[in-house]
Amino acid sequence: MDGIPKGLCQCGCGGLAPIALKNDKSKGMVKGQPMKFIRWHHLKNRYGEKHPQWKGGRVNEGHGYIFVMIPEHPRANKDGYVREHIPMAEKALGRPLPLKAVIHHHTPEQLVICQDQAYHMLLHQRQRALKACGHASWRKCWICKKYDPPEKLMIRGDAIYHRSCNSERCKSKYQLRKGAQQHG
Repeated sequence: MDGIPKGLCQCGCGGLAPIALKNDKSKGMVKGQPMKFIRWHHLKNRYGEKHPQWKGGRVNEGHGYIFVMIPEHPRANKDGYVREHIPMAEKALGRPLPLKAVIHHHTPEQLVICQDQAYHMLLHQRQRALKACGHASWRKCWICKKYDPPEKLMIRGDAIYHRSCNSERCKSKYQLRKGAQQHG
């Protein structure tokens, strides 16, 4: 920490240290003054493997995602971590991912780079259909929850249904309203 100017992270990375928003004597923070370290850098560089909370820059945040520490990555979170499958996909692609790109699956054997979230969701929808009925292109009626080929369904924006299911639903709604009016 000797020789590193005040205002820069004292780990030696050269990054600008954040300004403390409050006083905290236990952490040496003075409101309005630069902090000693960028968040978590003291664990990485000062203590490294010897610190009890340091996990080698690789952490499991749940939901099946592993995060790796790459603070300079454009998709890094505020703590400097990136979902592990992102640098994997970039390495396979040989360049950084486009801004809107989304990775489908996150194991090295199953990386699919999707152009955007809409295409990613389409892949999931097709996987669900394939698993449920054996046909990836079939769609599910939101009323009866059964899968059928698209030509047997009405597709109105996000609403997908059989004509017969919709007719029955409308009749039921009409009967409910009619009954409520007679009793009210």
